[in-house]
Amino acid sequence: MAAAVLYVSSVSFYDGGQDDMSHSVLSTQDAERGAVIERMSSAGLSWPAYGQAAFGVARYGVVARTDNADQPVPIASLAKVITALAVLDKKPLKPGEQGPLITLTEQDEETYWEYVRKQGSVTPVKAGTAISEYQALQAMLLPSSNNMADALAVWAFGSMDNYVSYVNNMLKELGFSKTTVADASGFSPMTQSTASEMVKIGFLFIDNPVLLDMARQSEADIPYAGKVRNHNSSINDEFILGLKVGFTDEAGRTFLVADFSGADASVAAVLGAPDWQTLLSDAKALLLSAREAYERAERGDEAVSNN
Repeated sequence: MAAAVLYVSSVSFYDGGQDDMSHSVLSTQDAERGAVIERMSSAGLSWPAYGQAAFGVARYGVVARTDNADQPVPIASLAKVITALAVLDKKPLKPGEQGPLITLTEQDEETYWEYVRKQGSVTPVKAGTAISEYQALQAMLLPSSNNMADALAVWAFGSMDNYVSYVNNMLKELGFSKTTVADASGFSPMTQSTASEMVKIGFLFIDNPVLLDMARQSEADIPYAGKVRNHNSSINDEFILGLKVGFTDEAGRTFLVADFSGADASVAAVLGAPDWQTLLSDAKALLLSAREAYERAERGDEAVSNN
């Protein structure tokens, strides 16, 4: 699978590493990662006072997390990150490609109205409208369209059942034992993951040049719907890049966010926030404190505490 290639490119995501790497290389990297984690554990990071959170760097994977960050919980629209990876695994795009055209159906139009009735995030659609795969991904990720997530999954896999089966097998092959997908949008509380695994999934997302470029867009023009805005960009700056926000009653507010200020890209996941202002403030505070602590831990500084 294409996504699997992206995943194994970062050996730190697997405890055992790659079979074709020497034992000495793995042992050295494991030792370095262990030293970083130990230093990070005493860093006094700015952890949220609710839910769960985790922080990772491209070189080592997850290096800091809250005590409960391996307990599966609903993730809301962070599921759309997984949907995007699965769709591109099945129907790959290269940078600059629009991909095949998707002709929206009467069922797609009905799905839109179903989400409207449930007060979910939507993108207006009309049966018979042609939309490219790329535009459908934009509509799903930027304004967090639930109906477009469903339309993409059904288009790429033939049915929602087929999508659910495919994506769960994909996640299993990639080593995600605590992430379970029940739908494409994350509206279902049965679509669950952990902060730690969402950080690793975040690295898959930014490893994909099509998705990384999409995350940097402030808006997009979608057939029939018109201009849609990126809802993930509230704390974006020169280095920080919001990948996906989400909300359901069961999940609370969720956020997957990346930072590119250092030599190693970093990703943080925050799950279960009570409101948007708290989520965005806490996610930024975690990123900044963890980035500083990681850089000091890499240098071998003994006093890494941010307190």
